[in-house]
Amino acid sequence: HANGIKNKINLDERFGYLIGAFLSEGHWNDKCVEISNTNKEFIENLAEIVEEIFGKDAYYITVKSDNRRYKDLYVIGLNKTVSMVFKSLGLDKLSSNKEIPPLLLTNKSFLKGLIKGFIDGDGTIYINESKRDYSIRLYTTSEKLRDTLCLALKMLGIDYKLSMDKKSKVNEKWRD
Repeated sequence: HANGIKNKINLDERFGYLIGAFLSEGHWNDKCVEISNTNKEFIENLAEIVEEIFGKDAYYITVKSDNRRYKDLYVIGLNKTVSMVFKSLGLDKLSSNKEIPPLLLTNKSFLKGLIKGFIDGDGTIYINESKRDYSIRLYTTSEKLRDTLCLALKMLGIDYKLSMDKKSKVNEKWRD
């Protein structure tokens, strides 16, 4: 460990979950990574994962008012070291350019966690038993991320179908 941070990060399911959460709800700059969500448990789970991987001094949590949804917005901020790791992995800062870098598409356990983290951040599990409709819905504004999520699902042996969200058809500038 250097300053409480592990020298080696495993591409495992826990780290995959963190990356999936970032891809769905995060952004980074040269000073920090931030992931925000109205679900407090989602952010608390991320805090446990970050502490396990990067140490207890690697994050902070803040609460902001989210006037769009009339709910509190929980934000986990990750320190500069984590930001440097994200940059070295090739993770993009802008939501419209996000994708899963090729290096991260090599480990099924990691990809399983990534998909779980993405679903918890910006997806839903849809079940309509009367119509026998069981699906996972993932939402993104990035075509690159859409394509690499499809590749990850394929690598995990999960069938998928692409469709455009109705909100996007109505307002192409719509962002969630």
